[in-house]
Amino acid sequence: MHTDTDFDDKLIGRTARPFSLAVMFGCAHLAMQLLALPTIAVKLIGGGLLVALAVTASVILMRVVDVLFENLAEPWALSHQPPVNVQVIHVARVTSKIVGGTLVMVFVLQRAGFDVWSVITGLGIGGVAVALAAQQTLGNLFA
Repeated sequence: MHTDTDFDDKLIGRTARPFSLAVMFGCAHLAMQLLALPTIAVKLIGGGLLVALAVTASVILMRVVDVLFENLAEPWALSHQPPVNVQVIHVARVTSKIVGGTLVMVFVLQRAGFDVWSVITGLGIGGVAVALAAQQTLGNLFA
């Protein structure tokens, strides 16, 4: 069945490969539990598969954000009076991808049993450092 918009076609086209990789990594992780391997091998390979799954899930989210911005935010910005600057939309798009990808990776790694509090602490300290360094630039951007 064909729809009137190409939104769903773009979404499926951009996320099909990463989604199939995510399914493969998830199935491989489940299969590791059934194999009679040494415990250390199961932990190492299973941990690697979970990290790969987290990265793949982040890529899927970033591609969904791209499609959303292309089909919703950019047309809205161009039709808005006065028009919204394209660079503001670009900054919002990149920020959404970074924050969303980071949250997905942290969530998947937490569910896998990794200690993510140190990662969250490091990201918080890094965010404060970047904010202090970019204070003048951000002030000019929003002015």
